[in-house]
Order: sequence, then C-alpha cells, then structure tokens
Amino acid sequence: MMVVYEGTNGRFYTERDICRNLDTNEWRLCMWDEDTGLELVEVERGELMMLAPVNENELPERVDLKPAGNGQTVVDRRNERD
Repeated sequence: MMVVYEGTNGRFYTERDICRNLDTNEWRLCMWDEDTGLELVEVERGELMMLAPVNENELPERVDLKPAGNGQTVVDRRNERD
C-alpha cells in the first residue's frame, strides 16, 4: 500500500511529488517526525504546510493516483474541467 500525504492546504501528495518540490527548491523541509511520518515544509517564504501520511485506501473518491516518471502522482478530479 502506498503512503500519500495530505497537506494542510487540502491537497494530496505522493512521495514523488514531495521529493520533486524539495529537489527543485519549491519547498524547504523544516521538520520530519520519523515516528508519525509528519513533515513540515516551508512552501513560500514564511508560509508553512504540514504533511500528514494517509493510506492509499483512505483517499477521498475524488483523488486518484496515476503513473508519473519513476513513481506516481496525485490527480484530484476537483481540478479537472469538464
């Protein structure tokens, strides 16, 4: 089962998404709790977002995972246009 993270912004992220944002310096890792899996990242100067792990089977129905590169990414159907 893949772990997906829910951000305090209401969006979901895979580990691939998180690593991409950290590697491109879009985000900066501030804290990571190995026991809980919680991560705190700075997304903009001075703006923090908490990422909490959720199991893939606990995702809302509107959220899908799709292959992307060497991993998966999240597709939130709320953001799709008809």
